[in-house]
Amino acid sequence: MGSIPIRFRQSIPAMPRKRVKKFSAAKEVRRQARTLIGSPPPTKVVKDKRRKPPKHKKKLEEES
Repeated sequence: MGSIPIRFRQSIPAMPRKRVKKFSAAKEVRRQARTLIGSPPPTKVVKDKRRKPPKHKKKLEEES
């Protein structure tokens, strides 16, 4: 077969085949919109108010 000796042929892994990607109409529409209009503005991270630690009010004795 080639210049590779018989004893080493089995140890060389075969190259995996490339997957053919399925056509997605939604992805194509988004791609075209990005080229015509531009990419959408980046989103801002909104902190979750439910995970906010509770506030502790100072007692009257500690203020003075």
